[in-house]
Amino acid sequence: MSLTFAPGVNPEFPFGLEPIWNVDEIPAIKPYVARVPRGLREISTASLVYPALTRRQKEYILSFFRELRGPASDFLWTPPDAVDGPLHRGPDLDQVTLAGAPGSSRNYIVKFTWYDPATGQETEASPVSTITVTSGKVLVITVPVFPLGVSAFRVYAGTVLDSEWTQGYSTLRTWTEPVTGLLTTTSLAPGANNLKPAMKWAFLRMSKPQKVTSNRWRMQLDFLQLHA
Repeated sequence: MSLTFAPGVNPEFPFGLEPIWNVDEIPAIKPYVARVPRGLREISTASLVYPALTRRQKEYILSFFRELRGPASDFLWTPPDAVDGPLHRGPDLDQVTLAGAPGSSRNYIVKFTWYDPATGQETEASPVSTITVTSGKVLVITVPVFPLGVSAFRVYAGTVLDSEWTQGYSTLRTWTEPVTGLLTTTSLAPGANNLKPAMKWAFLRMSKPQKVTSNRWRMQLDFLQLHA
């Protein structure tokens, strides 16, 4: 079970620090040591500074992280800013032969959003990409690597510009059109971004609360981001 960190106040922090690649050290001929990447996922850390906590907020933070030093090993915390939408590029489009696919060619207009199936939160849509899918084939969509804190993307497609309908979502980086063709009576892409990242963290260290006024305290917390 993961606890959710929610002190009711946003921190100040230099988010987006340089990633650290997780590596193993492999003994070799002395005095040399080979450092080999352990995987393709980087490690990110964040230092959160709370400059003016009330007594109640300070006690909440102390209580929360004392709990983590017990049986709990990680926690969930959502940074205050929404995930950036994929506004820089449309999806990559391809087609593949599939039994039962429509027997005529279709001109498709496609875009996507970053999406959280658990909460329904979503970003604004990407620019559109276009493709002509030929007879006996179906559309295949590929999107860029998910940003940190994003677990899925949602597909919007249609045959008329500005009438791209919701087709479904995928937790992979690809989506394939069903042989029944595109949906045409679902919702259109949202006009605003409300997707907050679903991020899991491990607690590293916490500074001792420093009194800055008669009833305010400053604290710094260091977190390590975990990947599901």
